[in-house]
Amino acid sequence: MSGLKHLKAAKIKLSNVQLCKMTDAAIEGLKDCKCSELTMSSSDDSHNIDMVVEGLAQNTSITKLSIVLKGQAKFGDDVGENVARLLEKNNMITDLEVHHYLNDFGFQMICKALLNNNSLMKLDLSACCIKDNLSVLGDTLFHNTALKVLNLLGNCFYSSSMDKFCEALTVNTTMHTLNLGACSLPQEAMLNLAAALHVNRSLTDLDISLHSSDFTQQLYLVLLNALKNNNALKTVTMRVCDYCPQSVGTLASFTDLIKTNTSITRLTLDWGMLASHEGANISEFIEALKENSTLTTLMCGPFTAFTTKQADYYSKQIFEKNYSLIEANFFFGRLCKYLKRNKRCRRRVIANTMVMYENIFRSQAALDLLPPELWMRVFAHLSYPGIDSMAPLIENSSKYNSRLQKQIARIKLLKKLA
Repeated sequence: MSGLKHLKAAKIKLSNVQLCKMTDAAIEGLKDCKCSELTMSSSDDSHNIDMVVEGLAQNTSITKLSIVLKGQAKFGDDVGENVARLLEKNNMITDLEVHHYLNDFGFQMICKALLNNNSLMKLDLSACCIKDNLSVLGDTLFHNTALKVLNLLGNCFYSSSMDKFCEALTVNTTMHTLNLGACSLPQEAMLNLAAALHVNRSLTDLDISLHSSDFTQQLYLVLLNALKNNNALKTVTMRVCDYCPQSVGTLASFTDLIKTNTSITRLTLDWGMLASHEGANISEFIEALKENSTLTTLMCGPFTAFTTKQADYYSKQIFEKNYSLIEANFFFGRLCKYLKRNKRCRRRVIANTMVMYENIFRSQAALDLLPPELWMRVFAHLSYPGIDSMAPLIENSSKYNSRLQKQIARIKLLKKLA
């Protein structure tokens, strides 16, 4: 580990640092290490983490720190206290990830340390087995003005009402991303969170996917109503594993959300939202979606109760009016056939960047239907993996040329770098 002294002029990522092998000289070298990211993996003998924290506390280059549990080995039960001590002394770290067991006391110490820390902007404590009631974190969010991203995915708040935390969300104006997915939040906590969403105007990205046994239709309606009245959120994920929202009342509230909200661009709900609804119940949903001009992604499950012909009919109804939707997973029919039959509508549908979740354009026949100049409109809205997977199909197309090749390569590069 003496090689740390050679990192004084290097900007690289250190990974899998075996603390048990670090000498005092190597730990001293952490103070002057010029790398920007450091990942510490626990070993079977991570007994000198206290000294490592002292070294990191005086470092002025590292901006991202990750502490990762490796196998069954742990840093010890005092990881939270050590992380808190680091946050109190170091004002350079902006991104902190802890994927390691934290006891409630250690978690509370981290929260208290954030009261006077004005540098940390992203805190990821996912799957840390935290069972705290989040009251200390709530106190912190009343005063902290630096934290922007908070990830608590996969912790165990099943016995917490989170009243102090939710109260803090009503006054906090800096945090824009909150992930409470798979936290088994009880009904009382969800009601408090819904009340906070009526007031909060800083959150833009929210994940409240749950695994709750007491999640009811009424609670689902309360959450949808809160989202309807919030015009700051842009991305919402709300999958509920133990509740299948196939009632007319739930669909009506969902339709009202699409009709009223003007900020959400990406909405992911339950796979079964549209599973068993009949045409009469779905017509208002179709009308709301036709008029919506902000949603670009909507994941709410397929029209499994309909035939291919019926699904194609609803697809046509939506995309002859809606020019904003890019991704959707509720089209069970073969829309490719519809586009082939309707040449007049084909150009307009594709020109408005309609890309299906199952991606009907991943077939050679479908690609050959499209004018080459419209390909770029589609690719501009695909993720990098999506572009990459379609490249072989494009290259085999009879309409492919060198100019398009250069454009595709440029978009792929920009997406990858982003």
